[in-house]
Amino acid sequence: MMNKLICLMLLALALNAQAEVPSTEERNAIIECHTKLRESVQPPASNMRLLAYSLEMEKLAQESLTYCDQPFQESDPKYQNVGVVTMASQDVKPQFRDLCEVNSTSFDSKKDNCDDDCHNYKQMVWATSTEVGCVEGTCNAKNDLTKPTHLLLCLYKPSDLKYGDNPYEPGPSCSKCPEGYWCHRNQCTI
Repeated sequence: MMNKLICLMLLALALNAQAEVPSTEERNAIIECHTKLRESVQPPASNMRLLAYSLEMEKLAQESLTYCDQPFQESDPKYQNVGVVTMASQDVKPQFRDLCEVNSTSFDSKKDNCDDDCHNYKQMVWATSTEVGCVEGTCNAKNDLTKPTHLLLCLYKPSDLKYGDNPYEPGPSCSKCPEGYWCHRNQCTI
């Protein structure tokens, strides 16, 4: 009886959300997309760190996607100091390459504000983040939704992005790298 109950619970979870991890090629493309975006911020960033792909963040994103109602559980300690980028649609399934299309034009770094929502852009160029992991998934229709919701979810670490925060310090590229770091593509790396 207990085994039946466990099987039913696992089936219910599987039916609620289906997550896909990126291939090695897609992981490399995710990093290249972020690297290009981060190396070309205007004005230049003095403290931008180079991102690396993290299987730990990918696994956490995959786990997070199982909670379709609220995919990011901020109260859980493992999500402390972790940032999130979410792309969602009921019509078109977001692809990993869509990260490269994030809108940077609405963000004004001098005034540190946006013409519209630019959370995803600010998180993607959050200077002190050094790790990213992503998944794609589909959450089945629930409540008043008639169609499934397709999601792309990326988690970043470390991140303490708050509303109104500037994502980086403007200045000559790499001029504020931590000691022992060198400059690669306008970003600080070890």
